[in-house]
Amino acid sequence: MKYFIIILSTFLIACKSNTEIQDEKIKAVISEYVNKNFNDPKSYESIEFSKLDTVMGYPINILRKLDTLRNSIKSFDETQAQIDEIMIGSGISSDHHVYDSIKEIYLSEENALLKSTKVKYYKIDNKYRAKNKMGALVIGISRYVLDSNLVIIDSEEIDERDMHIESTVSEPTISETAVKNINVKFVSMTVSPNGKHRYNFEISNNDIQTFTNDVEIGIFNKLGSGIRSEKFSIVLKPNETTNIKIEASTGFPSEHGDYGITKYGFIVYNGDNSVKEGEGKVQ
Repeated sequence: MKYFIIILSTFLIACKSNTEIQDEKIKAVISEYVNKNFNDPKSYESIEFSKLDTVMGYPINILRKLDTLRNSIKSFDETQAQIDEIMIGSGISSDHHVYDSIKEIYLSEENALLKSTKVKYYKIDNKYRAKNKMGALVIGISRYVLDSNLVIIDSEEIDERDMHIESTVSEPTISETAVKNINVKFVSMTVSPNGKHRYNFEISNNDIQTFTNDVEIGIFNKLGSGIRSEKFSIVLKPNETTNIKIEASTGFPSEHGDYGITKYGFIVYNGDNSVKEGEGKVQ
């Protein structure tokens, strides 16, 4: 009888799917997190978990570098805007050559980081009941982000309407469907009145649904270095097209040799996640 129980137990463990085993590990990790971080861990009671989402994203160290770099770019732009305002108010024209050179260095660093290899993350929401700092029993929802080793790297409290409840029917959202038929095409390069090279692009929606997402477009020189990139918030109805432009001091290779612009790349976002990438020639 003893051997039968051992064999049966082994069989039941073997019958567990990888998903079930993974879910149990994640819930154990969350329980440990609760014990270390909640005001009153003993009062914690899990009500339900959402489905487990798998997403691809940049490693944490890259995200931190991007955050720091983008804050630096924002501060740099704000400082230049203040200088421009003062000079215009004094009747003096503002020379942007130094600003453009430094900005292109910043954007080149950003583009280098954006080329980093993405890694797998897991997201899961947990609706729970627990006591707060005042000792009152409240209901909350925590969203956890775990790395591929199932280590919690981030958590936040969210509203119930944002919780990803498990559904028996999974349908693609409008953005997920429409994004497949979004096209970004280089149209032309002109020289603007301020002497900048203006790179004109066309973004078209060939889907039957409205497209609402951020699109980031970057231009690269012959050496492969990123010169400038900008993110645009795009709303396009079915079969609708919009035109956007990116300005830079750099022109074609015929003017600037190996430093001349030869290629563009684009990223379509759904929130903070990249859902489509592409590239093309600038000529």
